[in-house]
Amino acid sequence: MIGRVYKITNEDASIVYIGSTTESIRRRFQRYKYDYQRWINGTLDRCHLMIHYSFRDHGIDSLKISLVGEHEIGNPRHLHEFEQLIIDQTSCVNKNGAYRTDEQHREMVRQRYQRNRGERLEKARQYAETNKEKIKARMSQRIECGCGVSHSRGNLSSHRRSKKHVRWMEEQT
Repeated sequence: MIGRVYKITNEDASIVYIGSTTESIRRRFQRYKYDYQRWINGTLDRCHLMIHYSFRDHGIDSLKISLVGEHEIGNPRHLHEFEQLIIDQTSCVNKNGAYRTDEQHREMVRQRYQRNRGERLEKARQYAETNKEKIKARMSQRIECGCGVSHSRGNLSSHRRSKKHVRWMEEQT
């Protein structure tokens, strides 16, 4: 597979955006323009690429795309690594790196989880409040276990730790 690293610049090169693709750079630029139009028209809910702001501020026709390098790649990760090398060597408008180590990815996910924690807890609280009767009915639903015990769905985890259920599971294997 051929991977391409490209840059999008304006005429005086004060704006430089670095990207990578496995398709032609012409096709990639067309997709940028298409996504930009969707963002402007409101059908793309949020802008996640810094180049869209440059399209808006400087005009979409004032920016040009050019090839930085073409490489045979084994997988997309290799292409992202090469793109990141170019980003590191260039003063560009990219706000996100192209490549993250596994540790960086875990840290990013942890931070996003912490950032949205309050919102998630509030949604869970609202759901529980709105569906209180439905949840209560489901948790009190009776279940017949293979070990011969009838228990409520709310007691499922404690039942699975019971001696009778553990012995029965050992007999099954």
